[in-house]
Amino acid sequence: MAEFLTDQNVIAFTKFFVPGILILFIRSRFINSSLPPISEATVAYVLISIVYNAATLPLTSHWSFFSTWPGQATSSFIIPFMIGLIAGLDIRYDWSFNFFKSIGIDVNHPIPSAWDWKMSKIEPCYIMITLDDDTKWAGKFDVKSNASTDRNERDIYIEQVYDLDDNNNWTARKSGVWINRQHIKSIEFW
Repeated sequence: MAEFLTDQNVIAFTKFFVPGILILFIRSRFINSSLPPISEATVAYVLISIVYNAATLPLTSHWSFFSTWPGQATSSFIIPFMIGLIAGLDIRYDWSFNFFKSIGIDVNHPIPSAWDWKMSKIEPCYIMITLDDDTKWAGKFDVKSNASTDRNERDIYIEQVYDLDDNNNWTARKSGVWINRQHIKSIEFW
């Protein structure tokens, strides 16, 4: 193992894996997804790192700052972090998606499901969940509420639940509720 951790191997790993991993990891924080296992994503990490290195080569090869330790750390960690942050914000606020739509180019939305899209943009609101047996749960989705980000297990927790009477009057309870996706028929937000 010690022979693998040579200076050259560490530099190669830092140059050809770290930018791609950082960019995709930071971006993934904005789209309710996790990174695939490294065994499945190695090619993506390397390709993104190669494109990143090619794009930043003019900058890093002409400024003496980037030949220093702080410059290499900036090039390998800080700039990829910032690119991932911008890519994540782009997805969260639909900048590229809206731009392409405005010029007549139909592109797929980068957020794969309506659940992910809505839950990634949700702000404090009132919510009504209708279950498959027509039971209704009314509540306030706020800072202590949560909606899952795992594609295989969609569930939701509402921190403040209200009882509904026959006239749709809401009376606050002192409880929250967890609801599994298997029972959700519809969700209304307002």
